[in-house]
Amino acid sequence: MSNARILPGVTPEEYHADPCERPSLSASIAATLVNRSPAHAWLEHPRLGGVGIEPTRAMDMGSLVHRLVLGIGPDVAVIDADDWRSKAAREARDEARAAGRLPVLRRQMQEAEAMATCLRQSLERLHPPIVLDGVSEICITWQEDSASGPVLCRAMLDQLVIDGGGRATIYDLKTTHSARPKDCERRALDMGYDIQQAAYCRGLLRARPELAGRIDFVFLFLESSPPHCVTPARLGGILEDLGEQKWRRAVEMWARCTKDNHWPGYVDGPVSLNAPPWALNEEMDREAAGA
Repeated sequence: MSNARILPGVTPEEYHADPCERPSLSASIAATLVNRSPAHAWLEHPRLGGVGIEPTRAMDMGSLVHRLVLGIGPDVAVIDADDWRSKAAREARDEARAAGRLPVLRRQMQEAEAMATCLRQSLERLHPPIVLDGVSEICITWQEDSASGPVLCRAMLDQLVIDGGGRATIYDLKTTHSARPKDCERRALDMGYDIQQAAYCRGLLRARPELAGRIDFVFLFLESSPPHCVTPARLGGILEDLGEQKWRRAVEMWARCTKDNHWPGYVDGPVSLNAPPWALNEEMDREAAGA
């Protein structure tokens, strides 16, 4: 019997606070484990170090666009101000956050509405068009096996669409500075989107085993500045495999760290720091130029 569960009614705030019975592994924490260190992952986890990432303007804009496009998310508080410099605006912002609402300025709301409109229009013009008419923000929990014991995991899918033929597509919306394909590729690696795809697909498969071989994953990269270009993207085979490997490595690391209650930093001893090839080439060029 599968131990996976789809948890209805879990809000993004509840999900990011970790609603599981014990601290669970998410794709974002897995990316921190793999790309930084267990110490950073411990600090970032809401049930362990509890020092989350401070909301930035870009993060708030992403949350707002998610709300407008997917129809689910925190309530929005539009602050009648041009910026956050006045005391009244800052107090209104802090009050909104304390009440669980997303504070945004008038112009930010207008920007987000323009982004949401461009996204919908761009998706409609695709061949075939993409219609986000599925279920939004689905929370899934499941267990992964590891050499150190079972690992409780969680995921929240932006949008899940299951067509008439029983094929599932997970859509994940990413607001970004540049939706140029090469930039999306770089961002996918830097932000751990390959790990996210691996985790989300595994979670959905555990919860819905009848979807085996019928799960697709599409990232929707949306530029935050006009003309708000949109790039739908699937991970290539090599990047997809890389994400699977990283996810498995993160699961093993998480299991060891939680079992031993030991969250090390980058290294456990002195390391050797060597000059990269570009530094040597640069010095050789300077010598050749007589600098």
